[in-house]
Amino acid sequence: MRFNKIDNISSLNIIRAITALIVVIYHAKFILWCGGNAYIEQIGFQNWIDYPLFALDMLSSNGEPIVICFFILSGFVITHSFRKSSYSSIQFYIIRIVRIYIPFLNSIILAVIILFFTHYINPEIFEGQIREYNERLGTAWNELHFFSLIKSLILIKEKEYIGLNFVYWSLVHEIIFYLVYPIYNMIKLKGRTALFIALILFFIITKNHLIYNQLYFLIGVFIYDYFAIKKTSSALFKSKKINLLVICFLYILMTVSFIKGWKITADFFSAIMSLVAFDFVLTFISKPNNLIIKLSEYSYTLYLNHLPVLLLTYALISTFVNQAIFYERYYYYIGVLIAVIVCKYLFYAEHFSLYLIKKLKLKFSKN
Repeated sequence: MRFNKIDNISSLNIIRAITALIVVIYHAKFILWCGGNAYIEQIGFQNWIDYPLFALDMLSSNGEPIVICFFILSGFVITHSFRKSSYSSIQFYIIRIVRIYIPFLNSIILAVIILFFTHYINPEIFEGQIREYNERLGTAWNELHFFSLIKSLILIKEKEYIGLNFVYWSLVHEIIFYLVYPIYNMIKLKGRTALFIALILFFIITKNHLIYNQLYFLIGVFIYDYFAIKKTSSALFKSKKINLLVICFLYILMTVSFIKGWKITADFFSAIMSLVAFDFVLTFISKPNNLIIKLSEYSYTLYLNHLPVLLLTYALISTFVNQAIFYERYYYYIGVLIAVIVCKYLFYAEHFSLYLIKKLKLKFSKN
């Protein structure tokens, strides 16, 4: 029996959950593990098991291109939501502001409180000569004042985002997408394609990354158009196993490219992987795993708050063991676990925003 893949869109929460978890692992390593070349130089490979373990470590060394997956997913999901509703542009803006901003404000409060607390219990980790992260902690601490707090409310940073919660960079691009999306939607497919090409040319000339990241939101819109227009029930690759192998291969290419410093190449593979992964999930996954569903429910909360939680974890562990750099992997494993668990209980702000959105949608539907 044929079916429209778009009807299975809720299964894309799998993508949201997995990408959020990969970002958490990526940042946990940055904060709680001295890996990469430093690990090889200081520790090295002691036996054969160290090689596959290190390879697994490197497979999550791809935070930025994974965020590109978020951008593409956002373009896809927002297009579906906008076209299935009868909301005006103003109503769309109100819903998106409530959805994004209430959890964001909560995360700012948390980030500032944790920065104060960690500086109180362990000011030594704010010393710049230790490594890059500690230097950035010191910068964030020195920039913590009333005016930086006010600027952070509109996502303007000093040298660092407030509380060193540097995931806020992606919210800037997300909000720009929301602002211009009604225009994207108003333009027909040929017009959007022409706009996409124009943006590529503009980026090549200016190297402006505000333009660059909008390309990936637009790719999400194009992928939605592809599935909505084609209306096929078959996958890009007939075999489920082949689809998985292609996704894994593209994931490895993306990760290796990013580690090598080939950012645009990594982002390109991220976009291709997103297309194949969306197709795979929409075609084959009708009942996602319960743990994945639960993780996806608070994935935005996890994304916004995991850095402050990891900072607190780092401060407590470094105080307890009296060292600021860790070469043991289990510290960042612990950090990931703590972030996933704690952020589940920080969901209250996002839950409140969803409650308000439900009320707003009822109000808009009556008007």
